[in-house]
Amino acid sequence: MAKSRNKRRADGRIAVQVYIGKDKETGKRKYKTVYGATQKEADEKAMQAKIKLQKGIDLSAERDTFGQWATRFLVVKESDGVCRSQMDSYRGYCRHLSALENIPIYKINAWDIQEIIIELAKDRPGKKGLAKNTLRQIKGTVKQIMQLAVESRAIDFNPAKDVRIPANAPEKHREALTEEQQQWIIDTPHKMQRAAM
Repeated sequence: MAKSRNKRRADGRIAVQVYIGKDKETGKRKYKTVYGATQKEADEKAMQAKIKLQKGIDLSAERDTFGQWATRFLVVKESDGVCRSQMDSYRGYCRHLSALENIPIYKINAWDIQEIIIELAKDRPGKKGLAKNTLRQIKGTVKQIMQLAVESRAIDFNPAKDVRIPANAPEKHREALTEEQQQWIIDTPHKMQRAAM
């Protein structure tokens, strides 16, 4: 139920509170405050909040950022017994998504994710764009993070589902050998160097 304050704040906005339930620990009533430049705009935002509540969306999770959900995703994967190398891969894919880190999860749309994928596919001076398979893995990771938020009722749809991998992204991309890998090849007996490479 909307509880209209009808007071104009110092910044000129009108605040309306929407009851979102009781706090599980304290039992106190919780409200979400929405703001509008006019009473009509504030009431419209209150109505949208109520619709989300009816869909089962947890409005108290709206402040949660993508970075917080990425961390939760990694915790879930680790608790599922995912091997260390795969966990390292997931962390690497999350680093590619760092532009989303501080954005509230509910504000992220398909284009926000698509833009990152397009940028990662581009060649830059001294650096090739990521290969299609790596882009698919990054897309798969962001999709799983968003799905975790959907299942937890923080958002009501997964925007990563509509993201596409650029058709012109390279099929394969060979990383340059690290100094450690180069030394390993050098230290390998002559007859085995080709296999080591």
